[in-house]
Amino acid sequence: CTHMERMVITDGRFKTVKFPSMFNLIRHPEHGNILFDTGYSMRFFEETQSYPERLYAKVTPVHLQESDLAVSKLAHYGIAPEEVDYVILSHFHADHMAAAGDFPKAKYVYLKSAYDYLKRQSRFNAVRQGLLKGLLPDDFEARSVPIEDSAMKVENDIALNDAFSRVYDIFGDKSLYAVDLP
Repeated sequence: CTHMERMVITDGRFKTVKFPSMFNLIRHPEHGNILFDTGYSMRFFEETQSYPERLYAKVTPVHLQESDLAVSKLAHYGIAPEEVDYVILSHFHADHMAAAGDFPKAKYVYLKSAYDYLKRQSRFNAVRQGLLKGLLPDDFEARSVPIEDSAMKVENDIALNDAFSRVYDIFGDKSLYAVDLP
């Protein structure tokens, strides 16, 4: 997408700049294919047809081709959408979660407080903050694995605990950690 730099960086320029939308694939030996964020989806354009969501598309224009989509990139590596087991959402801005619905069997991992915050927002307030509730699939909550916000200390890892205020053991088996970067 493009947006004025000043809107996201306090002392940024009053110039339109590009903001890449990304995701990462983690091939976990026990938990399967995991996406960290999803990037945009073509559904973004459908979701932003009505007011107030149309404001998001006007203020933050999205430039997207089929080849940019997570499903297209994964297909290149022989991974079908149904083969994604988990989607970890860093947060609920559209550029991080718009393609969440493209993975019909995935479980969603996210901070519970972030989702609770999203649910409390009116449509207008959500759009003002770059949040588009309609991009989440209808069965989002049924497939959710929310992370409670209480800090989880990693046993026997003093360096990790000292470096970050909150560390989350995603699967409870010490195989994948997430750290809070406020």
